[in-house]
Amino acid sequence: MNYTREQRSLAWDKLSDELREFALSDELTQLVTDIAKKNNLLLDKAGILDEQIHFVLLGLTKSTDFQKSLAEALEINQETAGILAEQVNQSVFSKAREALKKQESESQEMVVPARKPEDTREQILSEIENPTPVRQPVQTTGNSPAEFAHDFINAKLTAPVSLPSQKTNTELQKPAPKPVSYSTDPYREPLN
Repeated sequence: MNYTREQRSLAWDKLSDELREFALSDELTQLVTDIAKKNNLLLDKAGILDEQIHFVLLGLTKSTDFQKSLAEALEINQETAGILAEQVNQSVFSKAREALKKQESESQEMVVPARKPEDTREQILSEIENPTPVRQPVQTTGNSPAEFAHDFINAKLTAPVSLPSQKTNTELQKPAPKPVSYSTDPYREPLN
């Protein structure tokens, strides 16, 4: 999700000093870089990962919604997003856990929807500490990867190929005029 400059500025102003310091630290930058390298993320995807981490640190995105927002922003499946979220949780959020708990409870009116009255503080904190990853069921066709690849290639090679039509201008041209035939060579000079 994209947030406006005003929303981010307001969230930054409400941020605790410890969390501000961590959000701007070289340590966080190095942790994000390590995660990006470990998962072979390109530079643009690493930037998006860093942005999503900062949204959680700012309290704009709930930590429980981190995996979902990561999957949407990076345009990856939920399983890969779950792996990334777990790595971020272990390396980044574990270092900012105490400040993050405090921050999420303070900024509750900004991002957290109204909770059910029966939810206790302990349940909410355990949900923040141990987010449950959403697993998408994997559909299997029963084919091996080699069979799937073979079927895929055959389908691509046998399907008709259509190219966009191109307009060409074809005009009938008048035939070139016949050269004038001379009975004698007009360029022949008399010999003296």
